[in-house]
Amino acid sequence: MPRVLSLVVLLACLLASASSQTTAKSAKQRGKLVGKSPGKSPSSSVVGKLRLAMLTWYCAEGSGHVEDRPCQNFHFMQKLRKAEDAETRKKLVQERSATMPKDDAGRKKLALQSREGYLSMYKAYCAQPSPANPAVCSNDSLKKVYENMAKSIQTAKAVHSTLPATVQT
Repeated sequence: MPRVLSLVVLLACLLASASSQTTAKSAKQRGKLVGKSPGKSPSSSVVGKLRLAMLTWYCAEGSGHVEDRPCQNFHFMQKLRKAEDAETRKKLVQERSATMPKDDAGRKKLALQSREGYLSMYKAYCAQPSPANPAVCSNDSLKKVYENMAKSIQTAKAVHSTLPATVQT
């Protein structure tokens, strides 16, 4: 009887060990850091700061871009961050959601306008003789983001131009 009990305990330990190895392996395969709190990678925080520098410049009062999609998004996020409580944030999100298109075609059109606006902002920032933060224009991650954005805009426009006139908006 003690031998059976020790075999059961050994089997339970082996199963627990195999289970933890499988969990750690699958978490790594999904690209998650095991044993670390989820968060942004250092490069994403750098890109975020660079993007913020660009938005601050592009969306400044008197810039003429206040009505562009990137600036609308930027100003909304600023309002949201400044909101004192969850109820105020919820109200802001509901108000913004009410202004967004409800149909698929409208959402696609808005997404395209947004991508075009962000790409235009990036190009304008980097076209300056000496931008306030030149790293915006030399950062490889940010360059890749906007190169991919330009490709997606071209693809979306190509698809849109091949649709029958009755489907286009």
